Amino acid sequence: MSSDTEYRKKSSNKKKSVKRENGGKGGVSRPSIDHLSLTSLAPTTDRKLVSQAAMRESLTGGTFVDTKFYAFSRKSSGVVDKPMAVYANSALLRHASKYFEGLLAGGYREDAITSLDDPFPKDRPDSTEEYEYYSDSDLDDEEEHGAELDLDFNLELNDSEKAEPKAQESATKPAIPTWSASKGPDEKPLIAVSSQPTKHIGGRGRVIVLPDIAFTTLKSLIFYIYTGEVVFAPLESQKKQKATNGTNTTQTYLYNAPPCSPKSMYRIADKYGLDDLKQKAANDIKTKLSSDNILDELFSTVTSTYDDIRTTQVAFACDKTVCQSVATNIAPWITRVATGELAHCEAVVSALFKQMAGTMTGSAGSTTQSRAVCSYCSNHIVATMSVYCSSCRGNRNIAFS
Repeated sequence: MSSDTEYRKKSSNKKKSVKRENGGKGGVSRPSIDHLSLTSLAPTTDRKLVSQAAMRESLTGGTFVDTKFYAFSRKSSGVVDKPMAVYANSALLRHASKYFEGLLAGGYREDAITSLDDPFPKDRPDSTEEYEYYSDSDLDDEEEHGAELDLDFNLELNDSEKAEPKAQESATKPAIPTWSASKGPDEKPLIAVSSQPTKHIGGRGRVIVLPDIAFTTLKSLIFYIYTGEVVFAPLESQKKQKATNGTNTTQTYLYNAPPCSPKSMYRIADKYGLDDLKQKAANDIKTKLSSDNILDELFSTVTSTYDDIRTTQVAFACDKTVCQSVATNIAPWITRVATGELAHCEAVVSALFKQMAGTMTGSAGSTTQSRAVCSYCSNHIVATMSVYCSSCRGNRNIAFS
């Protein structure tokens, strides 16, 4: 057999083998990885593998970011405004949440594609009076949002950097401070990073305005979807105590998750169907309850809205180590509910009284005992609480006996 004939025979056999491998007779179909899409990954695929697939696709696709979200960042006098941009990979978001799947799965219409460097859409309002959660602590108050460079990290300037900027420079542009690279425990530098997005991203993609989530929460949400890591800031009720005690904030590293309010994240995780994240937020809220802040938390919007948060906090308030403090300080809160200032907390008051009565009788919801029993010392007692009665318009004592 000539060498030319032998070559053609081997080449023919190789082609048949490839054909079988790719779905020919007797073969199993194996589509080329280059023709696979991230949307073909199973919903149960591990987050890390999805992230790796997105990065691999970006090697030849030329971009990782294909979506630009805008979210409000500030509240003032009943208005929420100052939309800011957060950039993301849509495939990772779609894989993580059915909410994002529904939001992004429709495909990119030609008229929806725009430069990711474009400013806020002119056809969308840049403020709203209908934000669902105005007490959202992830929204900055107007007086706290004066600086254009909004930093996530608590760092100190070098002495040489505390000098006044040159007159000619300050006349033409705002001075942007540089920051010291002080070392942390692992000898990794602390780096200050502005929460303002990079102005020149390049590429084209879809621009979406999310009117129901704060900019700070959205950053943390997308970081969690990417990495599975989340960091929760102190509750506002804790911040009051820390301000009184003069407690300093904790320094943060560049690679840490951007912090957000656990209550803000709980609300969004519930709405977007992220059950694991929702449970993390709920657990964090629970660990931050104390006798000092339980009343602030009990009468908050989140507690009055979500049954499981309310159940946890009512149980905490009726614990024997906390209930005396609650009974002593609750009257002004009840008055605010009765006068309509906190009308949304009626369910909280009802659940609290029911639990307290049950605690004192030794069984939640039980009224079989004729006399109340203290859950701490087991002595028979008659417990009273002074509240404002909206019917007869006066302060009255409620007795549990």
